[in-house]
Amino acid sequence: MVDTLRYSKELTQRGLPKTQAEGVVKTQYEMIKENVTTKLDLKESEFALRSEMKELAAELRSEMKQLATDLRSDMKQLESRLTIKLGSIMVAGITVLGILGQLQ
Repeated sequence: MVDTLRYSKELTQRGLPKTQAEGVVKTQYEMIKENVTTKLDLKESEFALRSEMKELAAELRSEMKQLATDLRSDMKQLESRLTIKLGSIMVAGITVLGILGQLQ
């Protein structure tokens, strides 16, 4: 981190009074300390992110299962509607053939 004693000595050697040098060092050290990320901070952030990613992955899997179920249901409904339409077309075709057969 920061060697505050060495920094303070450096300032006094350059002519700053000792109390003033210590005050400057203390103030700067506090500012640095507030803005520096520690390994513990990083570990905590990593843990939080991993937990959130696991939750999102579980949610995504659940949504994908629901979408697959909905898709299968929609496909079955479409299959039923197509079967009915094809049956209707076949009946209409047989009827037309029957009518054409009677006209000859």
